[in-house]
Amino acid sequence: MSWFKKSEDVPEKEKRESGDRRKPNLLTRFFLAIWVFIWGIVCFFGRLIKRFLIALGVAVLLIGVTYFFAEDIIRGIDNWKPQFLDAHFGSDREAVLRLHDPGYFAEQTDFVSEDQKSVACISSPERRVLITDPADIPPLFKDAIIASEDKRFYEHEGVDKEGVIRAAIKRYFLHTSTSGASTLTMQMAKDLRHGAGRASTPKEKVSDIIMALRIEQEFSKGQLLEKYTNTPYLGRGAYGIEAASRVYFGLPAKDLKLHQVAFVVSLINKPGLPDRSFANNRSAKTREQIRAANWQEVKHGTRRVLERMSDEGKITPDDYTRAADAIDNNLRAEVLQRGANCGANGYFAEYVRQDLIKRGFRVDKGGLSVSITRDDGIQNVLEQAVKLAKGTYCARHTNDPECVDVRAGAVAIEFTGDVLAEVGNIDFRKFKFDVMAQGFRSPGSTFKPFVYGTLVKNLVEEVLAGENPPQSFDELVG
Repeated sequence: MSWFKKSEDVPEKEKRESGDRRKPNLLTRFFLAIWVFIWGIVCFFGRLIKRFLIALGVAVLLIGVTYFFAEDIIRGIDNWKPQFLDAHFGSDREAVLRLHDPGYFAEQTDFVSEDQKSVACISSPERRVLITDPADIPPLFKDAIIASEDKRFYEHEGVDKEGVIRAAIKRYFLHTSTSGASTLTMQMAKDLRHGAGRASTPKEKVSDIIMALRIEQEFSKGQLLEKYTNTPYLGRGAYGIEAASRVYFGLPAKDLKLHQVAFVVSLINKPGLPDRSFANNRSAKTREQIRAANWQEVKHGTRRVLERMSDEGKITPDDYTRAADAIDNNLRAEVLQRGANCGANGYFAEYVRQDLIKRGFRVDKGGLSVSITRDDGIQNVLEQAVKLAKGTYCARHTNDPECVDVRAGAVAIEFTGDVLAEVGNIDFRKFKFDVMAQGFRSPGSTFKPFVYGTLVKNLVEEVLAGENPPQSFDELVG
């Protein structure tokens, strides 16, 4: 007895039908191939998605750790091994410590006449009038700088983490902005590494963050703001808000109006804009067109500062309206024409400068206020007299080929010994040699005052003794 049917007992027809059922037809094979292909793709992308999600999770975790603990991590490394950060990111701890030096910021030296008028100024390439106390920062400038450059200045510890993340997303993911998120402290750090005026690399940004954290540990917020107001280059050779206020408006910073303050603060980002020789507007070709195009940018930047002050509640809507009107109608006329850079502007000031250097004073960085005895009225008379003397001499000696080489000078000294005026040569811009202070004379010349004095005495006596008819000076001495 068998429970199974032997194969040979199965009819041939039944075998064929069974074989046909086991072999799929062409359509079934096609759909099966598609299914296998799709399943392979799903598995492949599934693995990619899984890896992406893992990487995304790790990135989010790192960002979170960085956001909450980056400052502590950097400080920990800095306290443990500061040279490690300096070596790998180019930061400089010693540069931060130099900010404590009272002489770190070069400050111009002013020569002031007896009536307290500024006669000249001597400066290093960084023309600067220092603000030395946070209490001396004009409130309008303080509000404008913070609103425009770092509205969370009093909230962060040198680095605006939200701003950094926002700037990174815009720059590397959205490609909509190349602006950074530099705080006032990071801008100071950038200045310490001499990077102002150019874009920073990612490595330099990290260096700025390290330096900013170090700076915040060394100084209070008030001290930082005071140092910042003395730091940025604002065009025309002026560094800091005080020097810029005097260069552009001829006034100290405390006397500037709201729209003028906004103008100065706007120059932090574009210091050369008012005097730039080219324009971003390519259609501007002539000098006047370039100036007009640049001035439109100036007004836009100035209004931007006002808008940020308004957004932060630092000014009222009425303040904004009045200042905006002044920008459109008055500002361009109020900005002074570009003048000469700081420096000795004549032989008198140059003599004083050299004398101070001989005495050991740093006139280019010392921030001195030197009272001098020069009388501007007498100085102007002497300058005109020297010009007249040379012109008269050359007019009388028209055939003298050496007339162009004639040098002349004059000095006025009070009986007390005070030098009231001095003209050392015919043109200070062309000839720096001071014939009055540096020139040598033969010993015989020292007797000339006595000879000419006797002549003058005899002439006066002759005039007084005579009938005093009208005579010209040439007839009298001829």
